[in-house]
Amino acid sequence: MVSMSKLNLQVQKVLILQAIGPFITAAIPMTILSFMVLFNLEQDILLLSVATLFVWVAGFNASAALFIVKAYRKRILRRLCPWKKNYVTSSSSIYFSRTHSKAP
Repeated sequence: MVSMSKLNLQVQKVLILQAIGPFITAAIPMTILSFMVLFNLEQDILLLSVATLFVWVAGFNASAALFIVKAYRKRILRRLCPWKKNYVTSSSSIYFSRTHSKAP
């Protein structure tokens, strides 16, 4: 069972990244595009590359939740790497001694 403090920390990290992500993928590119219009800068490659960052807002928010929350991350890794069977992050010695002990 996962403690509530660990879950709260995971949720806090997700919320922080979901607050910072749109700023990086929307506000900064919008500022760059505004300066390009204000100063009549004609650079099509820069304009196109900055404009494509707007598409990543939704993907950034979703990936922040998927890769920070441990349960989601373990399920994704299980799907992407099916040949890896060992996903145990912690084990107890009681379980180990019960499963690997020989019967008398």
